[in-house]
Amino acid sequence: MYSPQRDDEVTGIANYVDQQLVAIRAAAFGLTEEQARATPCRSALSIGGIIKHAAYGMRGSLERLTTGAVEESIS
Repeated sequence: MYSPQRDDEVTGIANYVDQQLVAIRAAAFGLTEEQARATPCRSALSIGGIIKHAAYGMRGSLERLTTGAVEESIS
């Protein structure tokens, strides 16, 4: 059985994003640049790539929230 939701949807999403960013920071903590670029498993993404991807998403989200503009292309 599920317990009642404590927060509204926006707060829940913000908390989830915060948890994910904490996990990314923990994964990157203490890595050298070479280690951050390494892809030791089948994934093409490195820890550095995940950080870059998260930063790109956060910038896009902030842009849409503050201006209402939607970027047409991905750079």
